[in-house]
Amino acid sequence: MNIRQHVRHIGSVMCGMILTIGTLGVTVTDATTYYTATTGNDANPGTQASPFRTINRGVKALKPGDTLRVKGGTYPETLQNPLPSGLSASQPTTIEGDPAPNRPIIKPSGGSANIVLLSQDRSHIKFKYLVIDGSAHSGSGVVPFNIDNSRKITGLVIEDSEFIGHAKGGVVLKIGAGTVATVRRSTFKRPINCMGGNPSCSGKVGVYWQGSNGLFEHNEIFWMGHYGVQIYSTKGGTNSNIVRHNYIHHNQGALYIGTGSNNEAYRNVVVNNGGGLGVVGSSTKIYNNTIYNNNGAGGARGGIRLIGGSNHYIRNNITYQHSGGNIVRINGSGTLSHNLCTGHSSCAVTSDPQFVDAAGGNFTLRATSPAINAGTSSVAPGITVTGNGSPDIGAYEYGATGVAVSAPKSIRIIPAD
Repeated sequence: MNIRQHVRHIGSVMCGMILTIGTLGVTVTDATTYYTATTGNDANPGTQASPFRTINRGVKALKPGDTLRVKGGTYPETLQNPLPSGLSASQPTTIEGDPAPNRPIIKPSGGSANIVLLSQDRSHIKFKYLVIDGSAHSGSGVVPFNIDNSRKITGLVIEDSEFIGHAKGGVVLKIGAGTVATVRRSTFKRPINCMGGNPSCSGKVGVYWQGSNGLFEHNEIFWMGHYGVQIYSTKGGTNSNIVRHNYIHHNQGALYIGTGSNNEAYRNVVVNNGGGLGVVGSSTKIYNNTIYNNNGAGGARGGIRLIGGSNHYIRNNITYQHSGGNIVRINGSGTLSHNLCTGHSSCAVTSDPQFVDAAGGNFTLRATSPAINAGTSSVAPGITVTGNGSPDIGAYEYGATGVAVSAPKSIRIIPAD
């Protein structure tokens, strides 16, 4: 065999190997990255040097697994075009802006259409570093980010973004019943404080979650005229969702788990709302949350309100200083223990939790706090412990690393376990 024949033989072998890898289900894809900028032109090829002008033009260019990078600036458009599905969780189809403080702003000048609408069955789609601003929109049905309730979208990821609803508008983010989503490190708000019956607002929800098997973590939600987060659906589902490490404050109500089973809420800081946590569903786990000073009109809502359902576990929570009651049982059944509160049989600790600076927004514990080592690890998976091996009561473990000591205006105030 001469050298040329030998080279051809090697090439044939390599081709055979590539074909074999393909038949085994391993796909290597050269994904394309397109660019959009306010200085671009939709007649451009969408390269970094010659970007598109609009996000919609960039979306039309996307193939499965591609990325559209959106440069900073304001884009007065709505995104109604469906994105193609990604190839896998590690290779999603992505719309990604510049990081803060230069995140692009998608802000239509008005109208009553949803700003971002996902209305086709899809999988593995990711949004990152975006501001979705519906403050100029009108109409009670406007949703800045809306997922059609009849569609099946799996592997949706939303990260490091900001969502602004209209004061009189609808839900800020709606996760449809057929959607499996992860939402993390994002902010949800109204343009003005809609808590407490503000006449300039209407009572709408921040995050309306109707899907199952979802994860909502490290987010900040405030100024909602109704619930900050509502897990509820009349269509079934809403099972096995996790709400953790969030800062929920200055909403008319903080978190409502209304339907479904095996939902969990832990290590959330829920303060200064009209009401704290409402629990229905079944087999709901509420543990290691700090729930403080949630006093609505008449003080009727309280800290944790067990409204109905069965087999709940409510443990290791600081629920303190609520004129409507720290733990209020209307109906429902479950195991309640090891909570720091007053006025209920599950209050294992009844004295002041001794926050470092509640007025300044720092709800970490002082070294003399009675919440330290007073919790239980039962039905509290993944909770870090220090000291003698018993978890502390509340969202913060005393002495754990990575806990911020400044006022929790950052969406990353609560460390992951």
